[in-house]
Amino acid sequence: MKRIIILICTFTFICSPSFGQPSKKDISQIRKVFVNEASKGQHTALAREFAIDQFIDYYLRKDEGSSRKMSIAPVVQELYRDSVYTYFGLYRWSRLLDFLKVKNTDLAEVNYTKLDVLHIRKTFIDRVIPEADKKEVLKKEKDFHAFTARYEFAYRYIRETREIETICRWKERNGLLLRVIDKTYVANYNIDTKEFSKKSTVID
Repeated sequence: MKRIIILICTFTFICSPSFGQPSKKDISQIRKVFVNEASKGQHTALAREFAIDQFIDYYLRKDEGSSRKMSIAPVVQELYRDSVYTYFGLYRWSRLLDFLKVKNTDLAEVNYTKLDVLHIRKTFIDRVIPEADKKEVLKKEKDFHAFTARYEFAYRYIRETREIETICRWKERNGLLLRVIDKTYVANYNIDTKEFSKKSTVID
């Protein structure tokens, strides 16, 4: 029960609009910086330091839009590296939207460029969400034509096991706005095998 409460709180926190966002003061300073300036090692004092677990969550969530090839979606890219940090910029056009840095020693643990967020999401939906839940939703969908459905994902890197704890909330309502399903599922994704562990947690 304690773990379930922690997971719910964690999911609520990391999925909130304020999580991983700079302060208003930081935003005003960061958004004055051009991407080409940051790529030359300028304005590094403005970069926010992220631990590796924070960075993995941030990178995967921000990469979802760009992986779908949405032209207006901002992207996270490595811009500059010195002897201690690697600097990343979140940007859409020529100016930064966010600016962060991660220690090189931490980044050496994970080849983040090989993390395919769409593969993680699809594999989770296909293999982690119980078939019984899918069948129940499908049964209810037959009675209505209009549905609103969405999957909300959050991620947490576990250094000891080289896994990404993946949390997915599946919400769906029918044409009358009545709840069809609202469940949260948790499973660990191994970054080496690119598979989820067989054990998963379901939070109603």
